[in-house]
Amino acid sequence: MNSSILRIAFIVLLLQFAVGCVSFSNTLLPETKADPESAYLYGNFYLDFNVNSTSHLRMGAVFEAVDASKKYSIEFERSQTLVAVAVEPGNYVLTKMVFATWDYELSGEEPFTDGPLARPFLVEPGKAYYLADFAGFAYTTSTGTSVKQSWRLKSVKDNYGKTTAEFHETYPGLRQLETKRAFTPE
Repeated sequence: MNSSILRIAFIVLLLQFAVGCVSFSNTLLPETKADPESAYLYGNFYLDFNVNSTSHLRMGAVFEAVDASKKYSIEFERSQTLVAVAVEPGNYVLTKMVFATWDYELSGEEPFTDGPLARPFLVEPGKAYYLADFAGFAYTTSTGTSVKQSWRLKSVKDNYGKTTAEFHETYPGLRQLETKRAFTPE
């Protein structure tokens, strides 16, 4: 009987851990070679933070296939902010921003419901799609025994030319890919 209780407790702990955690997609290494069957998403994802913060807060943008079959979460970074991910071809949409603690515990979400970033875009094989240059801000404040963690999206900019040049320099094995904007600027 003790082993049954322990087994159930272990399963409950695993489920609790899995449900409340954020998982980010693997980003490409600079030596990645183009796969003609894959498509690629790229952009800058910068996370600023307050200098008094002692914890590493996390933030990400979630792109999901329109038919909900695939989901890619791109983590905002503090240093190397240009990131690229390989994706399966299809129709995608930016569904939400996710906010997490240093240990990937989900702390909140902010859905994208309108504007150009909420529109679906087609991703074709053998092409690379510029998403945007995103800047987020995360901060921790404490007063007495209370600690507050906050996140926000500061800006989204269209720097297609500059970021595409950086993409070609960072990922020379992907230079031959046709690049396009995923979103049409307004």
